[in-house]
Amino acid sequence: MSDVKDYFKLTFAILGTVIGAGFISGREVLTFFYGYNAIISATIFFVLFFLTVLILFFDQNYTNSVYFSIAKPLVYISDLVLCAGMLSALDAFYKELFPFMDNIPLFAVFTLVISNVIVSGGVEGIKSANLFLTPVIIVIALFSLIFIGNTDYSGSGVSPIKLCEYVGLNVFTSSVLFVDIGKNSKPKVKIISAITATLVLSAIIVFIIVSFGGADESVLRSDMPLKEIMCENKILNVVFSVALVFGIMTTLLSSHYPVYELVKTKRFNFLTQTALSALIFFISRLGFYNIVSYLYTAMGAIGFTYIFITCVLKAIFPLKRRKNT
Repeated sequence: MSDVKDYFKLTFAILGTVIGAGFISGREVLTFFYGYNAIISATIFFVLFFLTVLILFFDQNYTNSVYFSIAKPLVYISDLVLCAGMLSALDAFYKELFPFMDNIPLFAVFTLVISNVIVSGGVEGIKSANLFLTPVIIVIALFSLIFIGNTDYSGSGVSPIKLCEYVGLNVFTSSVLFVDIGKNSKPKVKIISAITATLVLSAIIVFIIVSFGGADESVLRSDMPLKEIMCENKILNVVFSVALVFGIMTTLLSSHYPVYELVKTKRFNFLTQTALSALIFFISRLGFYNIVSYLYTAMGAIGFTYIFITCVLKAIFPLKRRKNT
Protein backbone atom coordinates (compact mmCIF):
# COMPACT_ATOMS: atom_id res chain seq x y z
CA MET A 1 0.00 0.00 0.00
CA SER A 2 2.88 2.37 0.77
CA ASP A 3 4.25 1.82 -2.76
CA VAL A 4 0.87 2.70 -4.28
CA LYS A 5 0.65 5.89 -2.23
CA ASP A 6 4.22 6.80 -3.15
CA TYR A 7 3.44 6.12 -6.82
CA PHE A 8 0.54 8.57 -6.86
CA LYS A 9 2.43 11.21 -4.92
CA LEU A 10 5.46 10.94 -7.19
CA THR A 11 3.41 10.86 -10.40
CA PHE A 12 1.40 13.96 -9.53
CA ALA A 13 4.53 15.71 -8.28
CA ILE A 14 6.11 15.20 -11.73
CA LEU A 15 2.94 16.36 -13.47
CA GLY A 16 2.71 19.39 -11.23
CA THR A 17 6.11 20.64 -12.37
CA VAL A 18 4.85 20.90 -15.97
CA ILE A 19 1.09 21.43 -15.77
CA GLY A 20 1.05 25.04 -14.74
CA ALA A 21 -0.78 28.07 -16.04
CA GLY A 22 1.58 28.32 -19.02
CA PHE A 23 0.74 24.76 -20.02
CA ILE A 24 -2.99 24.70 -19.27
CA SER A 25 -3.62 28.14 -20.74
CA GLY A 26 -2.14 26.86 -24.01
CA ARG A 27 0.53 29.56 -24.12
CA GLU A 28 3.45 27.14 -23.76
CA VAL A 29 2.03 24.61 -26.21
CA LEU A 30 1.51 27.36 -28.80
CA THR A 31 5.07 28.58 -28.32
CA PHE A 32 6.76 25.17 -28.62
CA PHE A 33 4.37 22.85 -30.52
CA TYR A 34 1.93 24.82 -32.69
CA GLY A 35 2.19 24.35 -36.44
CA TYR A 36 3.76 20.90 -36.24
CA ASN A 37 2.40 17.35 -36.32
CA ALA A 38 0.74 16.81 -32.95
CA ILE A 39 1.25 13.04 -32.62
CA ILE A 40 4.87 12.96 -33.73
CA SER A 41 5.78 15.99 -31.60
CA ALA A 42 4.12 14.50 -28.51
CA THR A 43 5.87 11.16 -29.08
CA ILE A 44 9.31 12.75 -29.30
CA PHE A 45 8.48 14.82 -26.22
CA PHE A 46 7.57 11.59 -24.38
CA VAL A 47 10.94 9.99 -25.10
CA LEU A 48 13.01 13.05 -24.25
CA PHE A 49 11.14 13.99 -21.08
CA PHE A 50 10.95 10.44 -19.74
CA LEU A 51 14.66 9.81 -20.18
CA THR A 52 15.78 13.09 -18.64
CA VAL A 53 13.48 12.73 -15.61
CA LEU A 54 14.69 9.16 -15.10
CA ILE A 55 18.32 10.30 -15.18
CA LEU A 56 17.63 12.83 -12.42
CA PHE A 57 15.65 10.31 -10.35
CA PHE A 58 18.59 7.92 -10.26
CA ASP A 59 21.32 10.54 -9.95
CA GLN A 60 21.17 11.33 -6.25
CA ASN A 61 24.55 13.13 -6.35
CA TYR A 62 23.29 15.63 -8.96
CA THR A 63 23.12 18.69 -6.71
CA ASN A 64 26.55 17.92 -5.20
CA SER A 65 28.25 17.37 -8.53
CA VAL A 66 30.91 19.47 -10.19
CA TYR A 67 28.65 19.83 -13.25
CA PHE A 68 25.74 21.22 -11.24
CA SER A 69 27.99 23.77 -9.54
CA ILE A 70 28.74 25.26 -12.97
CA ALA A 71 25.08 25.65 -13.93
CA LYS A 72 23.75 26.37 -10.43
CA PRO A 73 23.28 30.14 -10.93
CA LEU A 74 21.35 29.56 -14.17
CA VAL A 75 19.10 26.95 -12.53
CA TYR A 76 18.06 29.30 -9.76
CA ILE A 77 17.67 32.30 -12.08
CA SER A 78 15.42 30.17 -14.29
CA ASP A 79 13.34 29.17 -11.27
CA LEU A 80 12.94 32.83 -10.38
CA VAL A 81 11.69 33.53 -13.90
CA LEU A 82 9.22 30.63 -13.67
CA CYS A 83 7.89 31.93 -10.36
CA ALA A 84 7.47 35.35 -11.93
CA GLY A 85 5.76 33.79 -14.95
CA MET A 86 3.16 32.18 -12.72
CA LEU A 87 2.46 35.44 -10.91
CA SER A 88 2.11 37.30 -14.20
CA ALA A 89 -0.33 34.59 -15.34
CA LEU A 90 -2.31 35.24 -12.20
CA ASP A 91 -2.31 38.95 -12.99
CA ALA A 92 -3.60 38.28 -16.52
CA PHE A 93 -6.38 36.10 -15.11
CA TYR A 94 -7.18 38.61 -12.38
CA LYS A 95 -7.49 41.47 -14.89
CA GLU A 96 -10.06 39.51 -16.88
CA LEU A 97 -12.20 38.99 -13.80
CA PHE A 98 -11.76 42.46 -12.29
CA PRO A 99 -10.68 44.91 -15.02
CA PHE A 100 -11.46 47.87 -12.76
CA MET A 101 -8.75 46.72 -10.31
CA ASP A 102 -6.00 45.83 -12.77
CA ASN A 103 -3.40 47.92 -10.93
CA ILE A 104 -3.92 46.17 -7.58
CA PRO A 105 -2.16 42.73 -7.68
CA LEU A 106 -3.92 41.29 -4.62
CA PHE A 107 -4.10 37.75 -6.01
CA ALA A 108 -0.38 37.70 -6.78
CA VAL A 109 0.60 38.80 -3.27
CA PHE A 110 -1.86 36.40 -1.61
CA THR A 111 -0.63 33.48 -3.74
CA LEU A 112 3.00 34.22 -2.87
CA VAL A 113 2.12 34.05 0.82
CA ILE A 114 0.42 30.64 0.37
CA SER A 115 3.37 29.37 -1.67
CA ASN A 116 5.80 30.33 1.08
CA VAL A 117 3.74 28.41 3.63
CA ILE A 118 3.62 25.24 1.49
CA VAL A 119 7.27 25.15 0.39
CA SER A 120 8.35 25.71 4.00
CA GLY A 121 7.08 22.12 4.50
CA GLY A 122 9.72 20.86 2.09
CA VAL A 123 9.25 18.11 -0.50
CA GLU A 124 6.39 16.48 1.39
CA GLY A 125 4.51 19.76 1.44
CA ILE A 126 4.77 20.01 -2.36
CA LYS A 127 3.84 16.35 -2.88
CA SER A 128 0.72 16.73 -0.73
CA ALA A 129 -0.33 19.93 -2.50
CA ASN A 130 0.15 18.40 -5.95
CA LEU A 131 -1.73 15.26 -4.93
CA PHE A 132 -4.78 17.48 -4.52
CA LEU A 133 -4.25 20.16 -7.19
CA THR A 134 -2.94 18.20 -10.18
CA PRO A 135 -5.75 15.60 -10.57
CA VAL A 136 -8.31 18.41 -10.55
CA ILE A 137 -6.39 20.27 -13.26
CA ILE A 138 -6.12 17.17 -15.46
CA VAL A 139 -9.80 16.23 -15.18
CA ILE A 140 -11.01 19.77 -15.91
CA ALA A 141 -8.55 20.25 -18.77
CA LEU A 142 -9.43 16.99 -20.52
CA PHE A 143 -13.17 17.53 -20.03
CA SER A 144 -12.95 21.06 -21.41
CA LEU A 145 -10.81 20.11 -24.40
CA ILE A 146 -13.03 17.17 -25.30
CA PHE A 147 -16.14 19.31 -24.87
CA ILE A 148 -15.04 21.98 -27.37
CA GLY A 149 -14.31 19.10 -29.78
CA ASN A 150 -12.16 21.00 -32.26
CA THR A 151 -10.61 18.70 -34.90
CA ASP A 152 -9.70 21.24 -37.61
CA TYR A 153 -6.03 21.45 -36.74
CA SER A 154 -3.49 20.58 -39.40
CA GLY A 155 0.22 20.63 -38.77
CA SER A 156 3.19 19.00 -40.43
CA GLY A 157 6.71 17.98 -39.52
CA VAL A 158 8.40 18.55 -36.19
CA SER A 159 10.77 21.08 -34.69
CA PRO A 160 13.50 19.18 -32.81
CA ILE A 161 14.95 22.45 -31.53
CA LYS A 162 11.67 23.62 -29.97
CA LEU A 163 11.00 20.17 -28.49
CA CYS A 164 14.45 20.13 -26.91
CA GLU A 165 13.90 23.66 -25.62
CA TYR A 166 10.62 22.65 -24.00
CA VAL A 167 12.05 19.56 -22.34
CA GLY A 168 15.08 21.56 -21.28
CA LEU A 169 12.88 24.27 -19.78
CA ASN A 170 10.89 21.87 -17.62
CA VAL A 171 13.65 19.49 -16.58
CA PHE A 172 16.38 22.06 -16.06
CA THR A 173 14.28 24.36 -13.87
CA SER A 174 12.85 21.44 -11.87
CA SER A 175 16.05 19.40 -11.66
CA VAL A 176 16.63 20.11 -7.97
CA LEU A 177 13.04 19.16 -7.13
CA PHE A 178 13.15 16.00 -9.27
CA VAL A 179 16.21 14.78 -7.38
CA ASP A 180 14.64 15.52 -4.00
CA ILE A 181 11.18 14.02 -4.65
CA GLY A 182 12.69 10.76 -5.86
CA LYS A 183 15.14 10.25 -2.99
CA ASN A 184 13.06 7.88 -0.88
CA SER A 185 11.17 6.06 -3.65
CA LYS A 186 11.92 2.55 -4.89
CA PRO A 187 13.41 2.21 -8.40
CA LYS A 188 10.28 0.55 -9.85
CA VAL A 189 8.09 3.32 -8.42
CA LYS A 190 10.31 5.95 -10.01
CA ILE A 191 10.16 4.27 -13.43
CA ILE A 192 6.39 3.65 -13.42
CA SER A 193 5.66 7.16 -12.13
CA ALA A 194 7.85 8.73 -14.83
CA ILE A 195 6.14 6.69 -17.57
CA THR A 196 2.64 7.50 -16.31
CA ALA A 197 3.29 11.22 -15.90
CA THR A 198 4.92 11.54 -19.32
CA LEU A 199 2.08 9.65 -21.03
CA VAL A 200 -0.50 11.96 -19.45
CA LEU A 201 1.48 15.05 -20.45
CA SER A 202 1.89 13.84 -24.04
CA ALA A 203 -1.85 13.11 -24.36
CA ILE A 204 -2.84 16.54 -23.04
CA ILE A 205 -0.35 18.22 -25.38
CA VAL A 206 -2.06 16.56 -28.35
CA PHE A 207 -5.50 17.66 -27.14
CA ILE A 208 -4.31 21.25 -26.66
CA ILE A 209 -2.60 21.45 -30.07
CA VAL A 210 -5.68 20.14 -31.86
CA SER A 211 -7.96 22.58 -30.02
CA PHE A 212 -6.27 25.51 -31.80
CA GLY A 213 -7.39 24.40 -35.25
CA GLY A 214 -9.05 27.35 -36.98
CA ALA A 215 -8.24 29.80 -34.18
CA ASP A 216 -7.81 33.40 -35.28
CA GLU A 217 -4.73 35.53 -34.69
CA SER A 218 -6.15 37.34 -31.65
CA VAL A 219 -6.58 34.01 -29.86
CA LEU A 220 -3.11 32.76 -30.81
CA ARG A 221 -1.46 35.94 -29.49
CA SER A 222 -3.44 36.27 -26.28
CA ASP A 223 -1.91 35.63 -22.86
CA MET A 224 -4.27 32.70 -22.26
CA PRO A 225 -5.39 31.39 -25.67
CA LEU A 226 -7.29 28.34 -24.40
CA LYS A 227 -9.26 30.51 -22.03
CA GLU A 228 -10.17 32.73 -24.97
CA ILE A 229 -11.67 29.68 -26.66
CA MET A 230 -13.45 28.61 -23.46
CA CYS A 231 -15.03 32.06 -23.10
CA GLU A 232 -17.58 31.08 -25.73
CA ASN A 233 -19.25 28.90 -23.09
CA LYS A 234 -19.85 30.65 -19.74
CA ILE A 235 -20.02 27.50 -17.62
CA LEU A 236 -16.97 25.99 -19.30
CA ASN A 237 -15.12 29.26 -18.82
CA VAL A 238 -15.74 29.25 -15.06
CA VAL A 239 -14.73 25.60 -14.67
CA PHE A 240 -11.60 26.10 -16.77
CA SER A 241 -10.67 29.11 -14.65
CA VAL A 242 -10.37 26.81 -11.64
CA ALA A 243 -7.84 24.66 -13.53
CA LEU A 244 -5.86 27.78 -14.42
CA VAL A 245 -5.64 28.98 -10.83
CA PHE A 246 -4.62 25.49 -9.64
CA GLY A 247 -2.08 25.30 -12.47
CA ILE A 248 -0.52 28.56 -11.39
CA MET A 249 -0.10 27.11 -7.93
CA THR A 250 1.53 23.82 -8.98
CA THR A 251 4.24 25.41 -11.10
CA LEU A 252 4.76 28.22 -8.62
CA LEU A 253 5.44 25.63 -5.92
CA SER A 254 7.81 23.62 -8.12
CA SER A 255 9.89 26.66 -9.06
CA HIS A 256 9.63 28.37 -5.67
CA TYR A 257 10.96 25.36 -3.74
CA PRO A 258 14.58 25.41 -5.03
CA VAL A 259 15.09 29.15 -4.51
CA TYR A 260 13.35 28.98 -1.12
CA GLU A 261 15.76 26.26 0.00
CA LEU A 262 18.69 28.21 -1.44
CA VAL A 263 18.15 31.32 0.70
CA LYS A 264 16.71 29.58 3.77
CA THR A 265 18.42 30.53 7.01
CA LYS A 266 17.75 29.69 10.65
CA ARG A 267 17.99 33.20 12.10
CA PHE A 268 16.78 35.49 9.32
CA ASN A 269 14.53 33.25 7.26
CA PHE A 270 11.55 35.62 7.32
CA LEU A 271 13.65 38.50 6.00
CA THR A 272 15.37 36.47 3.29
CA GLN A 273 12.10 34.92 2.09
CA THR A 274 10.40 38.34 2.06
CA ALA A 275 13.23 39.74 -0.07
CA LEU A 276 12.99 36.72 -2.40
CA SER A 277 9.22 37.18 -2.75
CA ALA A 278 9.70 40.86 -3.57
CA LEU A 279 12.20 39.97 -6.31
CA ILE A 280 9.80 37.39 -7.82
CA PHE A 281 7.00 39.95 -7.76
CA PHE A 282 9.18 42.57 -9.47
CA ILE A 283 10.15 40.22 -12.34
CA SER A 284 6.48 39.26 -12.83
CA ARG A 285 5.76 42.85 -13.91
CA LEU A 286 7.27 41.99 -17.32
CA GLY A 287 3.96 40.30 -18.25
CA PHE A 288 2.94 36.73 -18.96
CA TYR A 289 3.16 36.84 -22.77
CA ASN A 290 6.70 38.27 -22.76
CA ILE A 291 7.97 35.86 -20.11
CA VAL A 292 6.62 32.74 -21.87
CA SER A 293 7.39 33.79 -25.44
CA TYR A 294 10.93 35.06 -24.88
CA LEU A 295 12.42 34.11 -21.52
CA TYR A 296 11.00 30.55 -21.52
CA THR A 297 12.52 29.74 -24.92
CA ALA A 298 15.92 31.08 -23.88
CA MET A 299 15.78 29.09 -20.63
CA GLY A 300 14.77 25.97 -22.54
CA ALA A 301 17.70 26.23 -24.96
CA ILE A 302 20.16 26.70 -22.10
CA GLY A 303 18.57 23.90 -20.08
CA PHE A 304 18.64 21.24 -22.77
CA THR A 305 22.19 22.13 -23.82
CA TYR A 306 23.32 21.76 -20.22
CA ILE A 307 21.51 18.43 -19.71
CA PHE A 308 22.86 16.98 -22.97
CA ILE A 309 26.45 18.03 -22.28
CA THR A 310 26.21 16.77 -18.69
CA CYS A 311 25.03 13.33 -19.82
CA VAL A 312 27.90 13.08 -22.33
CA LEU A 313 30.49 14.22 -19.79
CA LYS A 314 29.22 11.81 -17.13
CA ALA A 315 29.49 8.96 -19.63
CA ILE A 316 33.14 9.88 -20.29
CA PHE A 317 34.15 11.12 -16.84
CA PRO A 318 32.51 9.49 -13.81
CA LEU A 319 30.64 11.96 -11.64
CA LYS A 320 32.53 13.01 -8.52
CA ARG A 321 30.84 14.17 -5.37
CA ARG A 322 31.80 17.67 -4.28
CA LYS A 323 33.13 18.08 -0.78
CA ASN A 324 31.03 20.33 1.45
CA THR A 325 33.05 23.16 2.91
